[in-house]
Amino acid sequence: MTVIWSDEPQGSEGWFTARKGAITGSRAKDARDKLKNGAPGAKMLTYAMDTAREREGGQPLANGQNTAMRIGQEQEPIARMKYEARTGELVEEVGFAHTHDGKFGCS
Repeated sequence: MTVIWSDEPQGSEGWFTARKGAITGSRAKDARDKLKNGAPGAKMLTYAMDTAREREGGQPLANGQNTAMRIGQEQEPIARMKYEARTGELVEEVGFAHTHDGKFGCS
């Protein structure tokens, strides 16, 4: 499988455009949400509709930022520096990686 890389900084307009309509790693749990009987759960159905609208509507949907996302963004530079200090390896920041068809991706 071919992976396409976007170098757009996370959170930028280009980054949102690159991930438009893709099932993303941060929402994989929602994409798999099922009821005990195996039927699609509410989160799965909502995410499927949102993803379809993004694919057909031409504009990425505005995503709200929850507390976990905000904390992650705030702490990412610190975590990256600590990792580099402990391992001696430099972290290369990337934008968004997605499948050739744009249906799946992650940052």
